[in-house]
Amino acid sequence: MQISRRPRRYSEVNIVPLIDVVSYLLFFFMVFTTFKTGATQLPIRLPRAEQAAAHARAQFIVTVDKDGVMYVDGSRVDAEQLRLATRAALEAQPSLFVVVRADREVRYEAVIQALDAVRAAGASSLGLAVERTAVKPPGQG
Repeated sequence: MQISRRPRRYSEVNIVPLIDVVSYLLFFFMVFTTFKTGATQLPIRLPRAEQAAAHARAQFIVTVDKDGVMYVDGSRVDAEQLRLATRAALEAQPSLFVVVRADREVRYEAVIQALDAVRAAGASSLGLAVERTAVKPPGQG
């Protein structure tokens, strides 16, 4: 009696489609995370101060440009929207330190309007951003 044996079939895994999908995902995340990080910083010139100190606590940054327009995370806001955004951030983290970055050419009234909106939201820890200048030794003018 003769028993016929079937030839063994070796299974193969085709990984080419997997490589394609992974490369598309990698490309997608590389491109879109780059765009997100570049759009949040607005070009402003900060006032200078010799006694500036760095602050390490969690921060909520409000930017006021030289025309008096307020921004939060790169998005333009008015005083009411700033108050609501600040309140939402404070609910998420009550010990939040709010930093107002105002251009050195902005009108004082615009900075006060931003500070009022932040205080109306309940923020008690506030700071103004400045650019630190080099401290000169005594006797040098």
